[in-house]
Amino acid sequence: MTYLLDTDFCIHYLNRTSINAQIILEHISEYEIAICSVVKNELLFVAAKSTDPETMIFEIEVFTKRFASFPFDDVAAGVCARSRAELEKKGVTVSYNDLMIASIAIANHLDLLSNNPQLKHIDNLSVDPWKTM
Repeated sequence: MTYLLDTDFCIHYLNRTSINAQIILEHISEYEIAICSVVKNELLFVAAKSTDPETMIFEIEVFTKRFASFPFDDVAAGVCARSRAELEKKGVTVSYNDLMIASIAIANHLDLLSNNPQLKHIDNLSVDPWKTM
């Protein structure tokens, strides 16, 4: 099983604000963990706004290069469009970045490590709430 890390997980890990995030990465092989371009974008955006962007960007690069990285490609775009339409019919709002991350997970058959309760509304998405693992 391969896990896709969401942005929240990465931020807690990088800021060392969650012992659970630390333990998870210690107990799961790096070959079973992935990142995606949308999460990396969000992390780099946070870094760019920080008081020390160069240091944060370096830390993010060191952290993320350990894992396989999945792009938001044409397959994920199709999944995203269908999921967005279904969510709209249900009257459920999910941020577009979260929807893109979920679509990458679905398109690549990955389990998403996320605590975002809105993601439970997305069909065919396997979510593992990492704070309770």
